[in-house]
Amino acid sequence: MKKQMTTTLAAAVLASGMAMPASAGVDATVGLTSEYIFRGTSLGDAGAYFDLSYSVAGFYLGTWMINDGVGANDGLETDFYMGYGLETEGGFTFDVMLNGYEYTYTSDKEYELGVALGYAGFGFATYYGRDFQEGVPSGVDEDYDFSFTTLSWSGDVFGVLLGHYQVVDLADEADSEAAGVYKGDKYSYLELSAGGEVVGLDMGVAIGRKFNITSGDVDGLSAGSEYIVLDVSKSFSF
Repeated sequence: MKKQMTTTLAAAVLASGMAMPASAGVDATVGLTSEYIFRGTSLGDAGAYFDLSYSVAGFYLGTWMINDGVGANDGLETDFYMGYGLETEGGFTFDVMLNGYEYTYTSDKEYELGVALGYAGFGFATYYGRDFQEGVPSGVDEDYDFSFTTLSWSGDVFGVLLGHYQVVDLADEADSEAAGVYKGDKYSYLELSAGGEVVGLDMGVAIGRKFNITSGDVDGLSAGSEYIVLDVSKSFSF
């Protein structure tokens, strides 16, 4: 279900010296991943993905798709995104975006707004969105609002990211038990990554663990799930 499509951005933006890209371009990426991990959660087995985007003068829009492989999420996910990004002459970056997620294997849809800031490899990003749960029992309103925030650092090879996800509000709190979603549900995760180019391909590996998990009335402060993901992709510019 979902992919964090924006690259690591970071910390604060200075108003002076805006360096705006002027040229337009089309970019495409094809890749394979050993497990579909999104925001620290496993959402599918090994799968192939494809990204296509267009950008001009800082504005961009695109789509990202993945075949989620076998299991509960067997099918195609299609994401849509658009936004605006800039970089100052001092190296500060800013990005504001709108993301949407749709699936062939469920009628659920999610939409979110995000802002990301960056400087010298350090990043901060925050998102606020709504999950529209359409495949629930009759009479149950499972729609809910969520927030997601990350702190990160990325270098030429290695990176680290700390993320936090939380259910902020419910459309109808009386339906929490029937829907299986509770206000205050949350988790955090830590992810270490490394990547580089090998024989013309972009190769990456990520190791992560979830912690501080709260679901309903169960607070598992030491509970979690670990993952190791291998990713191979190739990008093209036109």
